[in-house]
Amino acid sequence: MPNVDDDHIRGVGILVNKNKRGAFLEWNPVSERIITARIQTKLRKMSIVQCYAPTENAELDEKEDFYSLLDKTLLGIKRSDIIVMMGDFNVQVGNNNQDIKHIMGRHGMPRVKENENGQLLIELCGKHGLVIGGTVFPHKERHKVTWIPPDKDKQGGNQIDHICISGNWSKSLLDVQNKRGADIGSDHHMIMGILRVKTQRVIRKIINRRSYNLKSLEDTECQKTFKTKLREQASVLRYEIPEGVEEKWERIKTTFQSICENTLGWEDNTRKDWISDSTWKLIERRKQVKGKMCATYARTRKGKELVKEYAALSKEIKKSVRRDHRAYADRIVNEAQAAQTKGT
Repeated sequence: MPNVDDDHIRGVGILVNKNKRGAFLEWNPVSERIITARIQTKLRKMSIVQCYAPTENAELDEKEDFYSLLDKTLLGIKRSDIIVMMGDFNVQVGNNNQDIKHIMGRHGMPRVKENENGQLLIELCGKHGLVIGGTVFPHKERHKVTWIPPDKDKQGGNQIDHICISGNWSKSLLDVQNKRGADIGSDHHMIMGILRVKTQRVIRKIINRRSYNLKSLEDTECQKTFKTKLREQASVLRYEIPEGVEEKWERIKTTFQSICENTLGWEDNTRKDWISDSTWKLIERRKQVKGKMCATYARTRKGKELVKEYAALSKEIKKSVRRDHRAYADRIVNEAQAAQTKGT
């Protein structure tokens, strides 16, 4: 990837549902601020451009370089593709759509004024025939805000994250709004757009394999229960097992599966093995605080306290995750050394 940011303060990525990965055609890391992906839909191909633009306080040269590269990237996309451009643009576009109704709708945030970054984004969208989705739909302001600035006592939230779509396909964009309740450990609210475009049917068959939770056997009580049920079923099978080989195997397999499912349960693939229970408790606690934040007005004293608590928990979670990962790496190294010693 060119121009890699060594300070790790930038970066973009695209996540694709594993059930839809058959529709994923290609991706291209343009820079540390821009990445593109191409997806096959039932109508035509769709190109996604994910961005992270310089802030309003950045030097003008840095902004112009970014938008120049973004312009070049958009020009490289086939004209037949549906273009969806989204990300943290650090822009304010306001709600003044005079002479630019083909770019903006009537429902921008009236409280904020268009800034320099906003003008650059509007000019880019006008050149490439894109519509800014966050200004199209009539939502309350709290459902438009995507970022709460540090000086929130002086001003409310801003709408700086956007989803833009090709003007010819703007009717396929059914809605754009934030998801304030999503616990993402950030001062940004997650923004979601709903598209009426279906991806092409996956040709490859994807098998979702599930595993039994073998770690539960580390518990002494679970071991005893498991052994007891095995003995009970073994005595039953001794007298009731069928004559044929296939029938015998099917009966034994079904018995073992039933015991494992009822005693051990299924492995939770959503949780990483190396993350400790204490870290998961912190994550759950932060999630609860996020819910309280959404239900409390941000400018009240309680709201400010919740914001501080959320930020503190996010910081603590990051430290705890780093600590868990170091412990996991040390454990792997020790197991490898032990295996090597035993082998020699």
